[in-house]
Amino acid sequence: MPLQEDSQRQILRSLIQAGKPVPWRFIHDWRCYACGECCTRYLVELKPIEYAEIAHVYGYSYVTTNLGKVYLRRRPDGSCVFLYRANGRGLCGLQHMKPEACRLWPFIPCETPNFGYPELAYYKYGRRLYYVYVVPACPGLSYGEPSERLREKVIPEILDMKFRGRTRQKYSTSSLGLGYPSRYPPLTILRI
Repeated sequence: MPLQEDSQRQILRSLIQAGKPVPWRFIHDWRCYACGECCTRYLVELKPIEYAEIAHVYGYSYVTTNLGKVYLRRRPDGSCVFLYRANGRGLCGLQHMKPEACRLWPFIPCETPNFGYPELAYYKYGRRLYYVYVVPACPGLSYGEPSERLREKVIPEILDMKFRGRTRQKYSTSSLGLGYPSRYPPLTILRI
C-alpha cells in the first residue's frame, strides 16, 4: 500500500472519530435512505426567507427562536415537526419548500477550505474552485474512491443549490419520498 493511501486513511479515521467534516474525496457515494436521523439529531436554522415562507403557510408555532436565530420547531422526542414516519422511513413534510440546510445535508459546500485539507476537499465547478465536506454521522455515506454519480451528479447539484439558487433536488434527496404528498399544499405566490 502506498504511503499516501495509508496517510489518507489515518486522516479519514481521525476525522470520523472526532466527528469532524470529511473532505468529499474520501466518499465513494451517498444516498438518502430516509432514515430520519438528520431530522432528529440536528437543529435546522432557517434563512429569513425560509422563516417567512414557513410561518406564512404553517404559522409561527412551527418555528422557534434562540439567541436571534430562527429554527424549525422540534417535537418532545427531538424530531422535526415536519418529519413523518411511513413504512419505517422518515419523510419530509416540507419537501416542496425544504430549507437549504436540509437540502444540503450531509454536505457542507464552502468557498474556502473552512475545515482544512484543501487538496482533498476542492472541487472545480465551472471556472471556480469550491471546497466540499461531508458530515460523517450520516448513515447513507459509503467511503472509498469517489463514484461517477457522486462526482458528476450529487456534488454539482449541491453546489448549484448552495451557490446558484437551485431548489429542486434529484440526486441529493431520497427517492423513497417521491409520491408521498405533503399534508399541506405548496405556497402559492400571487403577483399583482
